[in-house]
Amino acid sequence: MYLYSVKKLFLFLGILVGLLACNPSETDWDVEALAPIMHSRMTLQNLVGDSSVAVDPNGQLVLEIQGNALPINLDTLSAFRTLAVNDTFYWDYPAITIYPGIDMQLPPIYMNFMVPNAEMVEALMEGGRIDVAVSSSIPRKMNFKYSIPMARLNGQAIGFSGSLAAWVPGQNPVALSRSFDLAGHRLDLRGLDLKGSNRLEIMVLPSIAAGEEPLNVQQGQALFTIATQFKDMDPLWLRGAFLPQELSIPASLTRIPELSKLSADAVQFEQARVVLRLENTLGAELKVRPRRFWAERSESGLQVDLQHDIINKNLWIDRAVWTGGGAAPAPKTYTYEINNQNSNILDFLSALPDEIGVEVDVSINPLGNTAGFMDFIYPDALPKFSIDARLPMKFSAQNLAFTDTVAWTLKESDYKALNNATLWLKGETLFPFETRLLIELLDANRQVLDTLIQNLIVPAGQPNPNTGIVEQAVAFNQSIEVSEAKLGVLKQTAFVKLKAFLNTPPGANLVSMKSHYYMDFRLVARAGVNIGFNR
Repeated sequence: MYLYSVKKLFLFLGILVGLLACNPSETDWDVEALAPIMHSRMTLQNLVGDSSVAVDPNGQLVLEIQGNALPINLDTLSAFRTLAVNDTFYWDYPAITIYPGIDMQLPPIYMNFMVPNAEMVEALMEGGRIDVAVSSSIPRKMNFKYSIPMARLNGQAIGFSGSLAAWVPGQNPVALSRSFDLAGHRLDLRGLDLKGSNRLEIMVLPSIAAGEEPLNVQQGQALFTIATQFKDMDPLWLRGAFLPQELSIPASLTRIPELSKLSADAVQFEQARVVLRLENTLGAELKVRPRRFWAERSESGLQVDLQHDIINKNLWIDRAVWTGGGAAPAPKTYTYEINNQNSNILDFLSALPDEIGVEVDVSINPLGNTAGFMDFIYPDALPKFSIDARLPMKFSAQNLAFTDTVAWTLKESDYKALNNATLWLKGETLFPFETRLLIELLDANRQVLDTLIQNLIVPAGQPNPNTGIVEQAVAFNQSIEVSEAKLGVLKQTAFVKLKAFLNTPPGANLVSMKSHYYMDFRLVARAGVNIGFNR
């Protein structure tokens, strides 16, 4: 059998070679061929985007919404961003002679952190720097010892020793400068007496260098200036006591772009589960009173207020747990479920809101400093109020439109080979909707040249009565005769735009959406193709 097949193959090849060798003229062969032109697939993810769509264990599409509904910013942190102090030292005592090698005992320079509504006693710095500039108007060489005793890294305080040349009258003061990286430094904000808060002291010990002449100083004489600037302060954490206070939190509107892409006439939610999560990462007690939650559709201005027993109720939130060091605190988290049984959540979602509004009152330490200066704040982990929603989608479609624009693939050489062309739109659908199709031809500027198909009706896929799921695709096949005039339009075509208008079948107001539903389109050409054999 195998030998017989090989003999047939060589016989065929011999005849073909003979034709090519002996026939000096061109031979045309007319065959019917299907040439693919365009392919497109539409799925329900095109409605809301893949990032927001999940699939539950039953294969039903679920819209997931997650977001921070009410971020909290504390003005306590503003005092630790940039702070500067410039001190010019004047001799406030009677005239005196200062001798070389003797330190001038000067009072500390106070860096006061004006922290709103808080008494901070300690901070660990994650970043920032200190710039120090010392300038002298003394006509003697000066030595300086500069230190911030309560700013330490591995037990070593920030500080330096340096010298300034003698100032020459009539010239600018002589100067020296130093910079220090604050990362990793622990600041004790109680001060040198360990009894205060929100402050650091700077110690400066100037002296005339050995070998210089004694200096006669007059009362009120300016000696030198010391400028200290804290820049880009970034505390990893702060510890102290928050005074009882009401936070000023304006009403917040959170955008939900996933829902803004849907039409209220097209989507309904048969059930809904929304979780409100309160996370307290602050080392202080909170009293939270939700005043109002509302859903808003921005295009219509429609608002629906949420009705739930947490509205206008005081919620007491314990402080976070923190063991110190560099580890972030473990937040105290409280969750409140909002569902069909305990709220009007379906009415709340009925307008498909693209914004969720929140009004809430928040109090810090309403009972006072009960922790004894062990309150804390982690700036990178502030308290937040977030929304987590899983919304199984059921659609009631009324001319719900899918659109897709794809490139036209035929080139000039293809048109030369085509004659008596017939186009066919072939496809299949698993959508449980009746579909009305419109296909338009566009030029390179995406302007409409002509309509290829108008109002083609594709029947809906029929759900299995036992499962309620469409399991069998419905095929469709539509021919389009291409006249010579139509062929001229096709030669100008650069894009094809498909529009599919979905409509719920009569008696099926709500249809569950499944992840495997789709509509597939293929545009092909059946044409006579000239195939020439040339010598």
